[in-house]
Amino acid sequence: MKKTFGVVVFLYLFFLVRVFASGNADNTNVSNQQQKVEIKESNPSDLINKKIESYNKDFTGFLSEDKFEKACEIYKTACEELSSVNVVPPESEAIVFEMKHKIDSYLNSFKFEKVKAPNAAVKNKAFSSPFVVRLNSEDHSAVKIPVMITFPKVSEEGELLYYEKLAQTDEEGLISFECPVSSVSYNKTITFSLAFDGFDNLPKIELPCRVATNMKASGGSIAFVDFTKGGNPITTNSETSSLVLTALINKGFTRIGNCDFTSQIVAGNDEAVQKEASSLFGKNVTYLIYGTVKYEKVEKVEDGFIVALKGSMKVRNVLEDKEMLVSEQTIEIKEKSEWAATNSARKKLAAAFADQVLYGI
Repeated sequence: MKKTFGVVVFLYLFFLVRVFASGNADNTNVSNQQQKVEIKESNPSDLINKKIESYNKDFTGFLSEDKFEKACEIYKTACEELSSVNVVPPESEAIVFEMKHKIDSYLNSFKFEKVKAPNAAVKNKAFSSPFVVRLNSEDHSAVKIPVMITFPKVSEEGELLYYEKLAQTDEEGLISFECPVSSVSYNKTITFSLAFDGFDNLPKIELPCRVATNMKASGGSIAFVDFTKGGNPITTNSETSSLVLTALINKGFTRIGNCDFTSQIVAGNDEAVQKEASSLFGKNVTYLIYGTVKYEKVEKVEDGFIVALKGSMKVRNVLEDKEMLVSEQTIEIKEKSEWAATNSARKKLAAAFADQVLYGI
């Protein structure tokens, strides 16, 4: 009897264990099925949207604190996130577009103003003062903002190139920059612009940056040959030579005058020009400015005349037998009369040539 009872108890316990084990297995299967359903129902768009919303929250916070560089980093990260998915959710795209709009608004709130721009320096001498600009914004702080300065400088090989320097505005929003001494003359610009990579049309300011020749008192001569409308050289006098001479004297040139090299210039023979100049001037003249001025167009229009003059100029160091400057340009003017148009065009051409000599030799 006891043996029978023991068998019954054993079978009962065995049954309970099976049932318990079976119940756990069923629960495990249900749990796995639920997990698979959750994974299956997870939407990639929801994930990217949550990420972009998180980025936008950080972006807005940094922007409100004027931590613009950090805000830009967040924006770029958001852009990279969108570019990594095959299908961009419209919600995320709209958020990132709005971030870009806020960046543009932020950048466009800044304006540069000139505080100080020195006059032209002289070759091999320093500028009289630094270039100074101020960055302003009605909506954001202009303190410690990165600014890229682009300026002309002579390379070690003697070539005039543009270089860049990264700087920051000070506590008053100011940037000060001393342009380097130059061994060559030039007529260029110096540019101050916001320095944020990846963004176009950034606020900037361009200022004249000029280095004048150190040969104003070295002694020179001028020989331009003017041509008639029919294409014939005028050998008796040159209005252009006289106008260039006057313009250079007004710019501070001394020991300079006009001369006559008509045949050599018309022939386009630079070697003959050099030989004749050396023979005529000896060592009394350092440089010779010469060239031609020809008619390109004379047109009668309803309310006057249009005249275009084409000028070609060369500057030669006679003492060193070396070409220093070559220039060619066309000036077109409209006036009520042909004479007035021609006169205005010739004056403008002469002024341009004089500027090129001042900042080119």
